[in-house]
Amino acid sequence: MALFVPSLRGIRYYFNPGADRVLREFHELHRSAAWMPPVQELRLHFSVFENWMHHDIKPNVGRVQLDVDVWRGRLTGMLDQFLNKGCKALSVTGGTTICSAFTATRTAGSKFQFFKALPRFWNVKSRKSEEFTPTASGNATIQPFPSPLEFRGKEQSFEPIALEEFHLHSCILLHPQFLDWTLSMFQKSRAITILSLTTAMQPGALANLLSNITLPVLSNFKISCPLVILLRLESVDFPSIQSFLTRHPSITTLHVDSVLFPHKSATLKKPILPRLLRLAAHPNYVTWLLGPQDALPQLQKVTISSHFESYDVAFDYDLFDDAIRSVASITRQVALCIRFASTLGVEDWFRKHVAAGPKGSVISLLNGVRELKICCPYFFNCSPSTPTILSGFLALFPNLEHVHFKEHPRKLEELLLGQAFFESIASQCPTITTVKFGKSEPQEFYSSRE
Repeated sequence: MALFVPSLRGIRYYFNPGADRVLREFHELHRSAAWMPPVQELRLHFSVFENWMHHDIKPNVGRVQLDVDVWRGRLTGMLDQFLNKGCKALSVTGGTTICSAFTATRTAGSKFQFFKALPRFWNVKSRKSEEFTPTASGNATIQPFPSPLEFRGKEQSFEPIALEEFHLHSCILLHPQFLDWTLSMFQKSRAITILSLTTAMQPGALANLLSNITLPVLSNFKISCPLVILLRLESVDFPSIQSFLTRHPSITTLHVDSVLFPHKSATLKKPILPRLLRLAAHPNYVTWLLGPQDALPQLQKVTISSHFESYDVAFDYDLFDDAIRSVASITRQVALCIRFASTLGVEDWFRKHVAAGPKGSVISLLNGVRELKICCPYFFNCSPSTPTILSGFLALFPNLEHVHFKEHPRKLEELLLGQAFFESIASQCPTITTVKFGKSEPQEFYSSRE
């Protein structure tokens, strides 16, 4: 079929259930890429295959074990074929369970190192390695699939590849047996402008990756380790992120989430990221980056975000005050977004500022903020007094014009759409002209004040 395709913008592929089948699919994609015209976007998803590993394996078959050498040869060989033919956007998603099923390279004593299987990743409390002496091969052990193509062998040298966008949302390419290929791929990718790293596992490998790559034209960088805080796993260390950011002054958009953050007392001696336009991060990162004089001279939008640890652990929202104070030091106009990932203590934080009033609240220092977005998770607990508290909070902004409740539970929207909330906005917030909920049309306040 690939012979008759004149042009192809992109491929989005979900690998199917079956350990042998996925190896055949690697082979077929590799062979197709050799014949078809260059593909601009390649997006690979392992979610269906992982779901099969979670739920569909029969009890008498036992735990699936995947030969990491075979997987490395097949998967990286296929990726090389697409990249060497000019693929500009690559996305790899999923693989936590797959990494836990890898049997690693044979060592002395016929032993293997492998990550303990994760039957369900949300039950994981720690991540350990153990030694395993293989027994006779069972039905669940994957045997190499014969192929006319040579997927394995020595690393080859290639000309620089054309990759511009890379979304690594998988631990597979960070596994120790894949990491050398991943590092080599980055060394050949001098044109990457967008890099997104999202994984719940392999923080050490991710830190190693950040310490060993430099992307000269990188403009958009996101790093996120969801579930790391929730499962109390090891996360990417702050020095690795600091070093990476310092080496990439070209970054204009930065999103840092669920990784180790600087201590509230940490200071940055010299400003970095002179071209940064948009920042979304933990409040400690916001405070740290805006600490030096003349920091972030082109910053236009700031998102201050908490993280979710558990339903019964409150986030320290006093850290928001420090970040807001740093944002207030920006004399020019800047858009502000406040994202509450953890809801415990949120309403108390609003109440604290309303009680402090314009003279005591740091919110009143935000002279440059004319646009405000508020994001709350669906499990945010509203009360009948929430509309009054929010209108009092919004009244603290001296020059606020546009308010957008971008993400919020339905109950909160129902409360805020009541007449009392809009009357409070009209009377207490003379500078506000529009209030918007989600994707709906904004409510205007010009007529109510005439």
